[in-house]
Amino acid sequence: MRSKKGPILLISLVALVLILAVPALGAGNQPVPEQPDTVIFPEGVDPFVERQAKVRRAYQGENVFDAYGWVGANVGDLNGDGPNEYIITAPFYQAFDTQEGRAYVYSGRTGLPIAVHTGNPGERLGFSAAAAGDVNGDGVLDYVLGAPSLFDPDAHGRAIVYSGADHSVIHEWTGEPAAFFGSAVNAAGDVNGDGYDDVVVGAEFAGSTPGASFPDGAGRITVFSGADGSVLWSRDGLQDGDWLGSGAGHVADANGDGVPDVIAAARAADSFNGRAYVYSGVDGSIIHTLAPTAPLSNSGTFGRFFARGAGDVDADGTEDVFIGDYRALNGDGRAYVYSGADGSVIHVFDAEASGDSIGPGRGIPDVNRDGHADVIVAGWRSSAGATEGGKVWVRSGADGSILHTATGEIEGDQLGVDALYLGDISGDGRPEYLLTAVGLDFAGEDVGHAYVTTFKTAPPR
Repeated sequence: MRSKKGPILLISLVALVLILAVPALGAGNQPVPEQPDTVIFPEGVDPFVERQAKVRRAYQGENVFDAYGWVGANVGDLNGDGPNEYIITAPFYQAFDTQEGRAYVYSGRTGLPIAVHTGNPGERLGFSAAAAGDVNGDGVLDYVLGAPSLFDPDAHGRAIVYSGADHSVIHEWTGEPAAFFGSAVNAAGDVNGDGYDDVVVGAEFAGSTPGASFPDGAGRITVFSGADGSVLWSRDGLQDGDWLGSGAGHVADANGDGVPDVIAAARAADSFNGRAYVYSGVDGSIIHTLAPTAPLSNSGTFGRFFARGAGDVDADGTEDVFIGDYRALNGDGRAYVYSGADGSVIHVFDAEASGDSIGPGRGIPDVNRDGHADVIVAGWRSSAGATEGGKVWVRSGADGSILHTATGEIEGDQLGVDALYLGDISGDGRPEYLLTAVGLDFAGEDVGHAYVTTFKTAPPR
């Protein structure tokens, strides 16, 4: 492990584009991108131990405690130029003031911001973010942001769908007071067969006792029509205090009826061991119930943020499910891949070392070309390269073996608060990944960071 001492001045290079998150206009407006500025990058140029892990772009947030890097999202090619665009959020933007939240949409081709959305005071826009599919049928992919606000009787969360074409608001939904509506958002696919992609929104504290000091509601997920914003169906948690809606996603078709299905997590179910459910996209009936494996640890994070389709990991023709549980086993963490066909466990990814906090991640396409979708998983508190520097693994879907690693060597940076696949946005035949690091921001020592990263060598097959 190499130490990093003192800031080093970085400038824009061919191999490394360094970009500041620029000031925003109001929600729904599209600012004119500024050129990258020369910045001070904390703790040195190279955030990774591995020389094969190459930073293509590095970003930093605007303010300490904004939590820049809280969520990343690949939202697809919005402007038709080939590379996928992506979102990085800072839900506590203006942390010591208004906590409006802010979400930055970046061009995959240039790395520059093409839109910046800012929430209303106190609502924490960007607590959740995801691709939404083509919601308005204009042939351009759209995206959705969650702004759940607080567990407070005067707080109403929101979920907002933005046009990928011009970043204007297509739909805006407001939840019940103190429901934490917008705790999770995601595309649901076209569940009603009308040709428009639909959207799922979680409200994990829905149903809580009015005025209660602690949320005791069952929670709720609601699937909204992309065409007109109406409610298609909703489901509550099975018991009070389950907190259904702490994570949400979709799978292509788990039950073979030709309709995409919905995934949602209830992180407090079974005494905070958690459950996740695969629901029929048609009517919301439960297809599979997914549970953590022994030993159990009442983590309260099973499926929180990380409950979504994983691609066809076992190559059986049915998309599978990724679930992260980053506080499992007293903070070691754990991540799972479950069969979309029958709900059985395909993979369990455990921590390399105590306190790694394994769990953030996604299913990703077949990067080693063996016919199986693969997985990216992070341990954001790993100390493998530096104390709480974080670590990210790209793993084989076929056998769980390690294909690539990116080990953080900036002390306290906590690389891997989120980790996702972006596709080949540079056009060199190698995929890029978005890795976020919020630890120094959490600690009040620096702003959050995010890295668009590739690997110099092809993964083993």
